[in-house]
Amino acid sequence: MLKTLFSKRKKEVNIDIYNTLADIPFYNWQKMYSEKNLGYLIVNKENRIFENNPSLTLRLENAWQSIYDEYLKDFGLNDKMERVLELERQIGLLLCDLWIEDNKFLRNKIRILQKKLDREKSLTEDDGESGSTYERQTVMIEKWLQSSIDTKEISARKYFTYIALIGEEAEKYKMRKAQRENGKD
Repeated sequence: MLKTLFSKRKKEVNIDIYNTLADIPFYNWQKMYSEKNLGYLIVNKENRIFENNPSLTLRLENAWQSIYDEYLKDFGLNDKMERVLELERQIGLLLCDLWIEDNKFLRNKIRILQKKLDREKSLTEDDGESGSTYERQTVMIEKWLQSSIDTKEISARKYFTYIALIGEEAEKYKMRKAQRENGKD
């Protein structure tokens, strides 16, 4: 009884967080994705520096999982991410086989696949060209829209919708170009 009277109770923190892809600004998505910092899910900047609060951390983890699931459901994985996941799967299976039987050949195969995975991940992060992938995509969207966008204002859903629409337009353009070239032959 006395213990409960004098113990410090952690009061529930009432902090607004982004819960959907339509709510979170693309800037926050980008920063959270690159820095792996769940604090970017918190709406007010002033609240982003917080003490280790397990209930808030759990809320942020659940919100990120929900947002990322929404992203995957609506926009899917890109080709590069699928290659990364496939390499990770192959390495995982080989590690299981290695654990069962100590085979030096498997160790070499794992090293080779790990190098491929590291190379693929580095390409995924910056496409091997100057500027990050997100910066390049933003410039592409602005060129397509013929106006600038503010990544701190535009929602992640709208940003990824633009990317998907530009991809669809590019495919249509390629198909029309191929049809014209085939028609001339």
